[in-house]
Amino acid sequence: MDSPMADPIRILLVESDGIDSSRLVDELSDATISAVPTVTAVRDRLADGSVDCLVVGSPLTADGDVGSVLETVEADSPTVPIVCFAEPDELAAAESSVECVAPSRPGSTAILAARIEAVVANRRASTLETIAQRTADVATDGVALVSRTGHVTDLFGDFAETVGCDHDDLLGRPIASIYDSESESELESLEAVYTGDRERWSGKLVALATDESVEREYTAISVAGDRTAVVVHTVPGPSDRETVLTDHLIFESMMERLPISLYAKDEQARHIRASNDQVDPPIETPDGERLTDPEQFLGKTDHDLFASNLSNDSYADDRHVIETGEPIVDKVERYEPADGPDRWTTTSKVPWTDSDGTIRGLVGATLDITAEIEHERESERQRQRLEEFASVVAHDLRNPLNVARGYLDLARQTDDTAHLADVDDSLERMQRLIDDVLLLARQGNAALTVSPISLQPVLEEAWSHVSTGDATLHLADVEDLRLEADRGRLLQLVENVFRNAVEHGGETAIVTVTVEPLTDDDGRGTTVGFALEDDGPGIDPDDRETVFESGYTTSEEGTGFGLAIVEQIVEAHDWEIDVGEGADGGARFEIRGVDVVDR
Repeated sequence: MDSPMADPIRILLVESDGIDSSRLVDELSDATISAVPTVTAVRDRLADGSVDCLVVGSPLTADGDVGSVLETVEADSPTVPIVCFAEPDELAAAESSVECVAPSRPGSTAILAARIEAVVANRRASTLETIAQRTADVATDGVALVSRTGHVTDLFGDFAETVGCDHDDLLGRPIASIYDSESESELESLEAVYTGDRERWSGKLVALATDESVEREYTAISVAGDRTAVVVHTVPGPSDRETVLTDHLIFESMMERLPISLYAKDEQARHIRASNDQVDPPIETPDGERLTDPEQFLGKTDHDLFASNLSNDSYADDRHVIETGEPIVDKVERYEPADGPDRWTTTSKVPWTDSDGTIRGLVGATLDITAEIEHERESERQRQRLEEFASVVAHDLRNPLNVARGYLDLARQTDDTAHLADVDDSLERMQRLIDDVLLLARQGNAALTVSPISLQPVLEEAWSHVSTGDATLHLADVEDLRLEADRGRLLQLVENVFRNAVEHGGETAIVTVTVEPLTDDDGRGTTVGFALEDDGPGIDPDDRETVFESGYTTSEEGTGFGLAIVEQIVEAHDWEIDVGEGADGGARFEIRGVDVVDR
């Protein structure tokens, strides 16, 4: 049994310098992309109906602009979904309804791919619904969708098997070529439907590829401005709407196999169909019933199935669609599962009607877009981090640069090379700033290599890497502490805390840094992390929320990136860090959430 819902997406791309087609293919789950250079070529390809989605980028590599392409395509092929890869201000007001993805958005290629898959899924689902409505009065064995040029574009049910053709061989083939040419008048009537000269035709045809010349009944019905459904059936006759919706082979295939939550509801917003994806994974109702079969949804509203924080808005949307006939398209929603992180979905709901045009309920599709949202957020965090780097570096490099220039001018004016030592000091500070910025940027992209390690050797090695002067290190009961960590990243973390303690210890004070295990408050002395504490001047309580920000420092020697790197390493390990006051008034950093390993 055939269903176009599982077929690869056929994308027609108007050649553009702004779209990397190879990257786009990688982002799509199953798709083919054909590129054409001109509006004329677009019109020719759309005419044979072999396109599921048109993608237009900006700027175009050939003739015309985005607006002219859209105007031409919408006039010739109004049912083909269009996704533009362009900034919104590049589109005229007339194209405001076209799906648009801005190239400037973080992760724009992934978003473009998701948008293409969504509009194609919606178009295919809408086509199925239209076919079910328009063929409700005939018993259907299979359906072929035919373009205005008479070419087969999609197959449903057992059409290919019935006419004795292979599914892939039949796609793109002229529908008339599979039938006996002696049925000339019947084929002319069929042609009149797909060319738009008549609305409907019924008659008998003989398929050439079958082992026996079996005459079958066919009905051709226009289902859209540019497509015709050719239905093959054994005995034409009545078939009520409920049978079409619940038992039709096409609808069954969609509900069973498409990895999207699909559903149909009646006038009371009760489920009359639900796809397998609705119970993958199983759900638990507010009454504690565990649902593992979509049949368990039947007769239930969203209030019966989901907690009130999920069902209130969803049920209100159902009533709105059923009562007003106004569709809800691509509504993005966030919900909070009881046993996991927040999830994000996009939902579309449209009314379905009987043959008289009376609204009898709705059909809907809900797609989980959590991965897309998380990708957008991560891209935004990276963008903000880069902006922060640029701002801080521009600010903090300016001062030593100005100092270096000043001393260099003095050296030139006085021929006193002693000033070059001050220039060298300024350049040294600039180098430290650059090194820390690069480290902070690279830490964010580097993957962890976690293994069980002993903490004490890491502490001793880190202390040896820091210019500690007369400062001392006191290790309290850490000789047996082993934890899961990336050794190199942990070493960098400890070095930066040690360096922070020494640089902020005061001009004359001799700082002591103490490292000790942290235990939980469960009374059993369970080790959950470690603390690093100094006896220096400490951190003002008003500054403890900002010490981890890039560029924050109260030392003339500091770069302001050390503790930002510390926080980044902690977050990469899924640990937690708090800053407070030590026993002697100094700074105390507590790191918790560490996976401690038994010896």
